[in-house]
Amino acid sequence: MFANDILKNNQTFAVIGVSPDPEKYSYRIFKRLLKNGYQTYGISPRYENIDGIPIYPDLSSVPAKIEVAVFVVNPKIGATYVTQCQEAGVQYLWMQPGTYDDALIDTLSQSQIPYVLDCILQRCPEK
Repeated sequence: MFANDILKNNQTFAVIGVSPDPEKYSYRIFKRLLKNGYQTYGISPRYENIDGIPIYPDLSSVPAKIEVAVFVVNPKIGATYVTQCQEAGVQYLWMQPGTYDDALIDTLSQSQIPYVLDCILQRCPEK
């Protein structure tokens, strides 16, 4: 129920690790959130825009307060983004399958930011 409440009660999302490749889950998540009416920001130091939508190199560059950060990055760099989320005051972290390991779960627990370990695409049906 917690994951569904996050989707119901929050409007501003960041997709960390977004890619312009339509075959990648990060792209699908980014587009699904946008299509479903969420204010969605892509985070990636590799790209300036995706389909004409600005992409930001890090959370501190986003011109809005992010409520939910959706992680679609390798667990080895996830801790860096957890720190960025703490600094930006992100309220929830949503970790996609394959984006976390035991070390990152320890980091998540220490961050004291509530987190979800689940596929957001299954919780956020296409509208």
